[in-house]
Amino acid sequence: MCVLRDEQKLVDVMLATDLLYLARGCSQPCVVLVSSDQDLWPAILEASDSGTVLVHVQTQSASDTRLYERMVDPAHYRKTTLV
Repeated sequence: MCVLRDEQKLVDVMLATDLLYLARGCSQPCVVLVSSDQDLWPAILEASDSGTVLVHVQTQSASDTRLYERMVDPAHYRKTTLV
């Protein structure tokens, strides 16, 4: 069994690691992140500082994210919400 129901799946950490790898290590001009999880904001902030354009697709309206969004360079961050 790869994942048990009562185990942590570590998906947030894997997404954050991939995001930083693509933003820093691969010099990607644009990275798309599909998630509404607030735990990813430290990685989003770090990735936006690398100069990569981050397109953040939220699958639902997240709680108030204005505090985080003010810390991101608007030239490197685009957000949209799927409804």
